[in-house]
Amino acid sequence: MCGKADQNSNGARLSLSLSSKRLVGFDAKNKDSLTKFICLICTYLLRNPVQLICGHRFCQSCVYIDEQSKVKCNICNQVSSSDKIILDRGCQLDMERLDISCSHCDWNGIFKAYQEHLNTVHLNSLCEHCGEELNTVNALTEHISICEKALINCVLEPYGCNEQFIRMNIRDHFLSVQHQSILLQYLFKNIRHRMNGESVISSRTRIHTDRETDETFNENPQQLLETMNMLLNGISALTDDAQRLSLESFHHQNSLRSLSEESSKLKIAIEETHSSIDAHQTNQQIFEQTLASLQQQLEEQKNISTDGKLIWKITNVPQKI
Repeated sequence: MCGKADQNSNGARLSLSLSSKRLVGFDAKNKDSLTKFICLICTYLLRNPVQLICGHRFCQSCVYIDEQSKVKCNICNQVSSSDKIILDRGCQLDMERLDISCSHCDWNGIFKAYQEHLNTVHLNSLCEHCGEELNTVNALTEHISICEKALINCVLEPYGCNEQFIRMNIRDHFLSVQHQSILLQYLFKNIRHRMNGESVISSRTRIHTDRETDETFNENPQQLLETMNMLLNGISALTDDAQRLSLESFHHQNSLRSLSEESSKLKIAIEETHSSIDAHQTNQQIFEQTLASLQQQLEEQKNISTDGKLIWKITNVPQKI
């Protein structure tokens, strides 16, 4: 039932009079195994799924368009006018029977009971990234999708940019060598495909109100190719510089490690010398004490012979009288 919807079915037409407050889809531990039911905009499980005329789906709450807007699907490039977007009740019924693992606890059940579980068990949830308290799980899921401290993946992850970063640092990531290199490679590949009359498949659905991007490309594709080649050469030079600096850093680290080892050996030698000096000082004190004792004994036993008389030296006479 979750196939391409019949445009003449009983599915209600989307009014597109949506609230300015966006409510994203449902989070779940096992959402990655349910890719058929993932919204292509918020990347969560579909909430009140709507369908374009090409058959691709996203959350009703993720649609930010008015009656004059059009949605272009980047998967197939087909454009859907606002009055052709329908609520996909068949897909909703299929989802209600899905097995779901709660993203916040060990609860498992069917999707139809998931919202009731969230409302009953998970109240006043805390954002694990910034600590903000939310009064519902839906509000928490919405908050996480924009939380400045949340850890996120790059939009170019499917093309090799695997770095994770905090959302507030997204600008720094976009300016990084890794991201710029992958972006240029993707754009270069995209241009070549367009020149060959092909299209590069993307995993996102975006809203477009005109075709300015395509018109700009069609005006001078050769100039864009030359610019791309120049930028790719610049990236190659930066990569070479990075490798050179990395090699120099490696040599410096080896030198520092060698100096550190020599310093450790010298420190041990100094400690051993100090120990030897302390031992010599101790022995000297013992020798001095022994010598003093022998001298005292010699003085006590010393006698003097004068005119046939023996004279003994008596010490401490007052005490002995």
